[in-house]
Amino acid sequence: MRPKRSSALEVSLLAYTAYLGHTQLGHAVPQSLPAGAARERYLDGVIDTLVHPARPPEKEKEPN
Repeated sequence: MRPKRSSALEVSLLAYTAYLGHTQLGHAVPQSLPAGAARERYLDGVIDTLVHPARPPEKEKEPN
């Protein structure tokens, strides 16, 4: 059984939710977020996760 692929709307909602959450956290508790180079690595990881979500490997088709 193949995993359900997310629609563009679902992915964009997740990305926007992550953005709002990050912004709110930075406003409410700014010391909780990394700074400097660590901030760049953190944001690169967030973007990479949102753009390239992990998917289970697809099973190879068996020959008929």
